[in-house]
Amino acid sequence: MTDVSNGLSTTSAPDFGTATLYPPETLIAAALTYNRLDLVEGFNAFDQDQDGKISLEDLIASCSFLELEISDQSARELFERVSEGGSIGLEKWRAILASPRGLEEVLRSRGVIISESDSPISSLIDLLAASLAFNQMSVEESYDVFDQDKDGKISLNDLMETVKHLNLDISESNCNRLFKALDPHQYGHVTKERWVSAFHGIDLEAALRSFGVVSETANILRSISSIRATLALKNWTLQEGFRNFDHDNDGSLSKEDMEFAINEFEMEISPQELSDLLNTLTGKPEGNISLEVWNNLISVENSLLISYGHSMGSDVP
Repeated sequence: MTDVSNGLSTTSAPDFGTATLYPPETLIAAALTYNRLDLVEGFNAFDQDQDGKISLEDLIASCSFLELEISDQSARELFERVSEGGSIGLEKWRAILASPRGLEEVLRSRGVIISESDSPISSLIDLLAASLAFNQMSVEESYDVFDQDKDGKISLNDLMETVKHLNLDISESNCNRLFKALDPHQYGHVTKERWVSAFHGIDLEAALRSFGVVSETANILRSISSIRATLALKNWTLQEGFRNFDHDNDGSLSKEDMEFAINEFEMEISPQELSDLLNTLTGKPEGNISLEVWNNLISVENSLLISYGHSMGSDVP
């Protein structure tokens, strides 16, 4: 028999199944709220075979375990109404359960208090998605980046270390909750299939914009981060860095000086990123950077990349 518990609990649970006046999606959403599962966690819990989608069998088995008194026929009708290509994907799941009719009334009638102490898993994944967009990584590429010890899988320690490295203000508690959602069967690691499916339907660039970071700002932050990394790698002071970037020794950094430095020191700064940086610092896409501007920009205690990470984290409850 298939194990359908998957993080769900019915012990002393309110009888959501008797609220027959409400559609099945309302009863499912109420049960997830009782179990303190957000939509992503709930999706993983209902996805019994862990294939990244909810089949009709998954839906019926989970509703039965939760004792929702949603008949097989009602489950089939819901499935036929919302499924696409023979299954329910995460994006559709989010859409139908985000604010179903009568949810608050069902919860209130059964004395269920919604806790807001933890960040929704979906918000944490959106934060990670924004970070991927900022660092110009695909979801597939990010799996290898988050795999800190390069053993082919993402452990809880890998996740925490990468979050720390990216300076994303995700608490240890929320890291644990995020890992649990990504590893619902408690394998002790997140598979690549599960990692990719967690980001399914998420527009990475839109996630980045949702944190107030437009492409030009991201370009500037990436450029500054790359410059700082080069100075640290070469163990140069600010003045030494300026002199080594000033290829023609005229006391300022022109676009040509910067292009030479980018090539010479193998910095990952694209032509567009360089233009955005120069335009911001000098008011011109081909303006010259003075030593004063260089010092004011580079000598801040934390790079703007770190500040960016914290500003994103502060938007997560």
